[in-house]
Amino acid sequence: CYKGFQAINPIQFKDLSAEDAGSYKASVLKENRDYLDSIILLSRKNKSKLVFVVSPTYIKGSNRIVNRDEQIQVFGAIAKKNNIPFLDYTDDPICSDELLFADFYHMKKEGAQKFSLVFGRDLDSLLTAK
Repeated sequence: CYKGFQAINPIQFKDLSAEDAGSYKASVLKENRDYLDSIILLSRKNKSKLVFVVSPTYIKGSNRIVNRDEQIQVFGAIAKKNNIPFLDYTDDPICSDELLFADFYHMKKEGAQKFSLVFGRDLDSLLTAK
């Protein structure tokens, strides 16, 4: 593991070109919301800068979530309420490149490297702004 990234030689768990992958409705469990609230409180207590990030997922995976936009809005609202910057990569061009993903939700090494450049640039801009 290097700086939070663990490179693996992924197994193709799913055929990423499959059209019918099944869909589902996502939700934020109370337990997870409580964890998120505790992280927000801890960052305030420690005067740490907190940034919410939704990383890219392969487009056919994110399209499986029938209420995806609603769920993104939930996290956006929490971020706004707590004055936390929110970076959402759900519609980033990387999401449509099948070759960068091991499965619907996990990037291969090449995908992680490409995303890290974009995220690093955005985070740097965010932290140096003001």
